[in-house]
Amino acid sequence: SMMFATMLAPLAIVKNLEGRQRRAAQLLGASARLREEMGGGPPSFLMLPLLGDPEVDARQALSEEEYERARAEGYAMTFDEAMAFALEEPE
Repeated sequence: SMMFATMLAPLAIVKNLEGRQRRAAQLLGASARLREEMGGGPPSFLMLPLLGDPEVDARQALSEEEYERARAEGYAMTFDEAMAFALEEPE
């Protein structure tokens, strides 16, 4: 649903604050795809002044190739895959 899609960007912010920039990049990719498929949603930049920008931080923490790969992995996720990914807590 659109509600889930709009929650991926804030979750990316949380993962970014935890220092998990690769996961944040994957969530950003999944969010971008779902927002495109479902027709939009509120822009994630509304929260950035308070919580930081996970895209900028991920690009700084990862090489450009690592960031693009992580974002592409997220973008390739289906809705169900993105939901499972967002809910799992890797070790």
